[in-house]
Amino acid sequence: MCMIDGTTLKKLRENLDFSLEEVAEKTNLPCSYLKDVEQGRKKLSPRNLTRLASVLPLETSLDADAWASAVSTGLGDKVRALRKDRRMTLNRLAELTGLSVTYLSEIERGTIVPSLSTLKSLAEVFDMPVSLFINNERKSSLVGEKLKRIRSHRGFSQKELASLAGVSPGLVGQLETGRVQASLATVEKIAKALGVSVCSLILEQDEVDAILGALSHELREMLYDPKVQMILGSICTMNEEKMKLVLNFIDMLNNPKV
Repeated sequence: MCMIDGTTLKKLRENLDFSLEEVAEKTNLPCSYLKDVEQGRKKLSPRNLTRLASVLPLETSLDADAWASAVSTGLGDKVRALRKDRRMTLNRLAELTGLSVTYLSEIERGTIVPSLSTLKSLAEVFDMPVSLFINNERKSSLVGEKLKRIRSHRGFSQKELASLAGVSPGLVGQLETGRVQASLATVEKIAKALGVSVCSLILEQDEVDAILGALSHELREMLYDPKVQMILGSICTMNEEKMKLVLNFIDMLNNPKV
């Protein structure tokens, strides 16, 4: 859950001598929404938090504990999963972000909490929204929900999936109900057993929304279908040869020969 409350937001805005209308214009957020947040009627979503962070010094308004709580649980696992998904070494990620290998390694191990500017650098390299790294109330249950949906779609029982992934059936059950959080190593094993990418399990709907925002309404509606997202998750694990076949088929559909 985001640790920025309406009182803090209002104080930051007034300290900078911004009106609600000015903040709304700079962040492309409705003025009525910002007013509701300041008056405690609504809470900031991670995506809107990052929009406000581009205008207001939100990070510096929090103490270290509050900022650590606002940053996503499992941040290090997400950074490592995204890096490996893009076949990057720590050295390459360091080159692209301008951060040291040691610092990035500590982020991945969860021993430090990075600043907002660091999160922005990582998000830019991975071409992901910064909200990927910010906590909200739904994050802890999303992996479990997706896991159960994909497992059921594949026709696996919890015991069968556990056997394929090399984990206990009890752990699969606990993950699906959200009672425990999976380590990256466990997510990697389960994703491999299900034939989907790690990123397809850890990305949230808000993050998918941001990535697909440029698509038409009709196409977005289709891609939001859980079954379609499972297929996309499977595509992420294809090798180069299979991917070329998929792309060639798409090209054939878009450019049919007479």
